[in-house]
Amino acid sequence: MAGASVIRLAREAAHTLLMRSAEPPVRAVVEIAAQLLIGTEAHLLGVPEGSAGLIVNWMSYIAPTRPAVWFRGVFRERYHLGVELAYAEEIT
Repeated sequence: MAGASVIRLAREAAHTLLMRSAEPPVRAVVEIAAQLLIGTEAHLLGVPEGSAGLIVNWMSYIAPTRPAVWFRGVFRERYHLGVELAYAEEIT
């Protein structure tokens, strides 16, 4: 995809790795906001400053108040949010 920068830390998403760990996530908080892109965000996406974009912040917790993974995504044109739910018996 032209103008996109992706930093990959692992072959799988951190949340996917957590699901198989001894302490799987118990909840996630996702915030999605529309805002004008400026500075580094606009530059990394290769768009003019002031272009509309979506900012996605995702925090996964392995206990009610114990954060485990934080993700911030900056998107210009499209964003697809998929949510997969599992029963407690499936996680162990």
